[in-house]
Amino acid sequence: MPSIYSRFAASFGQVLAIAALLPAQHTGAVDALDPLQLVSRAEARCRAGDTEDGILLLWRAIASLEPLASHPVRESALAAAHKLLAAHDPLDDARRETHALVARLQVGLAKAYRGRKWYETAAERLAVAARFDRSATTAESAALARV
Repeated sequence: MPSIYSRFAASFGQVLAIAALLPAQHTGAVDALDPLQLVSRAEARCRAGDTEDGILLLWRAIASLEPLASHPVRESALAAAHKLLAAHDPLDDARRETHALVARLQVGLAKAYRGRKWYETAAERLAVAARFDRSATTAESAALARV
């Protein structure tokens, strides 16, 4: 008599085989890897009066655009997203000020760690600062790269 484990293994293998044969269903959801589409949908939702969903989509778009290398398309998409946020999010200015403050504090820590020759820790602080404000890290990143 087969054990419960062998029955489970056989059943599980069949389920996996069936699942592999089923076609993927397209739900029409926005792909998280397409920030341009996110910005476009956010603009449409903000125009329609659904600003909360629009703001959330803009945050997702900015989060996926920020780590990308500088490119004219990236820069224009970021500018459009920030312009839409400024127009529709009443807390956008306060959020930007807070992000800039956190980035400046992290860059200050990175400078202190670089001065003590703790280069790896300085690089980690710069990575944290770049998540909040990439432009605040350029000078210190260059100084750390020269070491």
